Amino acid sequence: MSIDSQVVAGQIKKEYVAREVELVKYLATVRALERRFQGFTLKYIPRAENTEADELVKAATNNLPIPEGAFYQVLQAPATQATTKALKQVLLIESKDWRQLIIAQINNVQHSEDEASIARMAARERSYTLVNGIQYKKGVVQPLLKCITQSEAKDLLKEIH
Repeated sequence: MSIDSQVVAGQIKKEYVAREVELVKYLATVRALERRFQGFTLKYIPRAENTEADELVKAATNNLPIPEGAFYQVLQAPATQATTKALKQVLLIESKDWRQLIIAQINNVQHSEDEASIARMAARERSYTLVNGIQYKKGVVQPLLKCITQSEAKDLLKEIH
């Protein structure tokens, strides 16, 4: 996840303490969401360099079409409310294949020197396997689920709907 606020990034990484009431509420929401994932990486990007976020903000504030590849949800209540309906999810699809880092981890190829990142990828990798060079998500009582690219997923969704 990328963020352009150094203060919020520091609060999420537990380097700073949230003191403002609204920031404390948002931080609690992040902590609740954090428990739903095996891990996530937060990267601070200065506002001047965060073109993806700028593109989304400009589209939303000027009532322009949302950029292709962005998933969004219109919220009826603040994201700080404890209901799942109020959780905001914005996923910007990147052009690189999301599976490559996991496949590299399965093949013991490290892309990071940061020990925390390596540990997160190792934990994430445990949920996947390669069969004849094809990546699958594995589960205890479920069949192997074939991992597909984001463009394949988009095509599949169009086909289904």
